[in-house]
Amino acid sequence: MPSTLKGRPRKRVFSISYATGGMMTKGNVDALYHGLKGTKDIEGCLIEIGSFCGLSSNVITYLKRHLGIKKPLFAMDPWDLVEIEDLKDDLPQLELGIPQVELGQFIRESYVTRVGFFSRDDLPYALHGFSGDLMTQWHRNETATDLFDRQVDLGGPIAFAFIDGDHTYEGAKLDFENIDRHLSVGGMILFDDSADAGDRGCEAAAHEAAARKNYVLISKNPNYLIQKIAP
Repeated sequence: MPSTLKGRPRKRVFSISYATGGMMTKGNVDALYHGLKGTKDIEGCLIEIGSFCGLSSNVITYLKRHLGIKKPLFAMDPWDLVEIEDLKDDLPQLELGIPQVELGQFIRESYVTRVGFFSRDDLPYALHGFSGDLMTQWHRNETATDLFDRQVDLGGPIAFAFIDGDHTYEGAKLDFENIDRHLSVGGMILFDDSADAGDRGCEAAAHEAAARKNYVLISKNPNYLIQKIAP
């Protein structure tokens, strides 16, 4: 049975959620907890694709602390709502007259402020850009500068990944393929919004990934947490 986060640590996670703002289902909290706990001794770092204003970065960092995990977290996001297809017709700038550039700046600054506050003792490497482009840099072992103005070397094995970026089928599939290329055997991937009843496209990519012969489905809570069991 998948592990679940209980007691005071669970309350602390949801306290962080309330203060940070954003959307985090109870199922994702447990899946993140189980995935991080299960890959603690697996070689590689942690990857988060889709970070928005910092909620999941803060939750993952708290769970790292709770579980005694020393692996670095790399958070990837373009920090610009205009590129999210589902939201293009509902952006606040359309009603409030907020320029797109200012909206993107606000989202990035929100991430820096919230993560800089709650995760100050273990800041994630916040990489600004689209995951496909950043993972190409990862493949090439390039160096990047993050939102906290730190130089960081990219590349190497991955132990755990949370895919919560482009929710289309094509986007989620590309994210999976890029992660899979570096995911250690025993590593896990959690797909956000991948419940069976979903209709955004990303759930189909998660279901296909779970059906691969070298992967096994760990849980549906309701989102898919899968584990790599062979190269």
